[in-house]
Amino acid sequence: MEKNRVINGLEYITKTALLLNGEATQPLSDEGKFPNPWSVYMVECSDGTIYTGISNNVFKRILSHNEGKGAKYTKTRLPVVLKWSVACENKSEAAKLEYKIKTLSREQKLQKIEEYGK
Repeated sequence: MEKNRVINGLEYITKTALLLNGEATQPLSDEGKFPNPWSVYMVECSDGTIYTGISNNVFKRILSHNEGKGAKYTKTRLPVVLKWSVACENKSEAAKLEYKIKTLSREQKLQKIEEYGK
């Protein structure tokens, strides 16, 4: 097993699981991917804002964000912490859900995140 990877003060358990609010989430495959590849995710940026995106490898995408190689929005708001994610059937469904989430108010997004942890 690889050592845990620390980027911008956040720890990642590589090849095992992605940390979600400090807790290990769904185990990853041997390739470091979730079983269902397309997911929608929300991260909390260092300034408290919520960024929503889609990826076919959430683990790798969060690492990219925190290495400053992710979205332009997150580059100046590091580190980001994964707060919410959900697997989708395919890329199209993920994009549709991402759009719906991006239209929500901050309060509605925070409520979704809170409900996710229950």
